[in-house]
Amino acid sequence: MKTNISRIVLVSLMALLCALAMASCASLPEDGEDGPWIIHYFRPDGNYSGWDLWLWPAQPNDNGAGYTFGEPDADGFVTTTAYLPEDVIEIGFIVREGGDSWTSKDIADDRFAGVKEIWLISGDPAVHEEKPPVR
Repeated sequence: MKTNISRIVLVSLMALLCALAMASCASLPEDGEDGPWIIHYFRPDGNYSGWDLWLWPAQPNDNGAGYTFGEPDADGFVTTTAYLPEDVIEIGFIVREGGDSWTSKDIADDRFAGVKEIWLISGDPAVHEEKPPVR
């Protein structure tokens, strides 16, 4: 009897976990739909310590937030991903050092992009829509 109750509890917990996993995945965008905004950043010196991204929805305009970069890939780019509301068609962003203390900016100007994946190179104001050659 004790074994049957244990099995019922185990199966019930597994069903609950599966349902929760499916519910959380249902809210993520699928390929080809309004997905995340992906920003790649490259520093020739390879020093990413203290650097992050301030990003805000520009169209429609909304509040911004800081986004950390991940570890460098094989080509030396770090990446961050921002999940924004579906109606956002343009982002504004600043690559900054020092987090909320804003000790410095990669370039002086605010930049904007209307494509979901971009590449940036330190000191270069261009917003690349394809991965540029580096090194």
